Amino acid sequence: AAGGQGAMVRMLLQRGASVNLQSPNGLTALMGAAGYGQEACVKALLRAKANTELLDKEGHTALRHAQGRGHIGIAELIRQHTAAASPAAPPSANEPIVSSPAPLPVEVHLAAERGEFEKVLKWLRKGGPVDALCSDTTQSGRLSTFSLLHGTASKGHLEIVKVLLKRGASVDLPSGFGATALMNAAYYDHLSILLVLLQHSANPDLQSNTGQTALMLAAEAGQQACVQALLRAKANTELLDKEGHTALRHAQGRGHIGIAELIRQHTAAASPAAPPSANEPIVSSPAPLPVEVHLAAERGEFEKVLKWLRKGGPVDALCSDTTQSGRLSTFSLLHGTASKGHLEIVKVLLKRGASVDLPSGFGATALMNAAYYDHLSILLVLLQHSANPDLQSNTGQTALM
Repeated sequence: AAGGQGAMVRMLLQRGASVNLQSPNGLTALMGAAGYGQEACVKALLRAKANTELLDKEGHTALRHAQGRGHIGIAELIRQHTAAASPAAPPSANEPIVSSPAPLPVEVHLAAERGEFEKVLKWLRKGGPVDALCSDTTQSGRLSTFSLLHGTASKGHLEIVKVLLKRGASVDLPSGFGATALMNAAYYDHLSILLVLLQHSANPDLQSNTGQTALMLAAEAGQQACVQALLRAKANTELLDKEGHTALRHAQGRGHIGIAELIRQHTAAASPAAPPSANEPIVSSPAPLPVEVHLAAERGEFEKVLKWLRKGGPVDALCSDTTQSGRLSTFSLLHGTASKGHLEIVKVLLKRGASVDLPSGFGATALMNAAYYDHLSILLVLLQHSANPDLQSNTGQTALM
């Protein structure tokens, strides 16, 4: 849904995918589609009676996700749908009319960025909403929104940040680009602000529109102290951005060797392998999938794959590789062929008994791969073989999401 695969979304819904299933962070397919501006998917999910009032772990609804990313049309769609589903009683003659919160004036936003404490405080004392958003159109023509907390965290004005938090500023409120104040503080190396935000329960694992986390941004910018603080706060080192890169990859790509080593050591320490018990039988792993066979399958070389299977190659054999984050990743023939769209090989694998819901090292199933890469014919075949549309990957995502 977040990727805008409308046909996939409709098919999964027709096949019984749970429209209101939530990830560990509380995200639903509707929140993902709303946050990434996928209007067709939002409409399909609303028609399927997606619950617009569910909250993620930060207390945000799908409407808030749309508003936070500047998707005004989608926000209005959700608002109208919610109103139609739960028509409000007309206000009584004595009931006050509540207007929408006031926007953040540009001059107040600029004063906050300059660290003009008294001007910001004066506006707040006059009733200015602490989470008010200042809207602006970027050079790409996209509406961007940002709050006082975003600006002051970026510019390093600790005292204003403390006042905003004391007045109830939403610590994880996303900007129009999906960035949080914690991401801004991490990227610009404002360690004291980053620590204050973490003390106020800022979530270090939230991801921006491009999938970046505070840890990725700090690693990319070479901000070692912020990286260390985020690691102590148990930031997830294995999350991937939209390009499939981890925080480790961001550090390596910019030549920050010391930070890369910090992240690698932290990841290794967080997942130590348990030694086998003296009385525990040693179970051998199934025969591995040779890399050359896996690559042949991804290229659609039907005969090479069939030859290996006929020689006794296990249909669920796993090809193992160590990712740049130092984590072992595993994938099967079905994962690769579902990702690349090779329908005939998928059919042969299923006919030979391939486990349709076998997870990869990232917890992804062949159905998730087919959905993400828009291979509708493969998705249909997998569903016909009873693939479970509600399974979740390591990050809590489903095929529908």
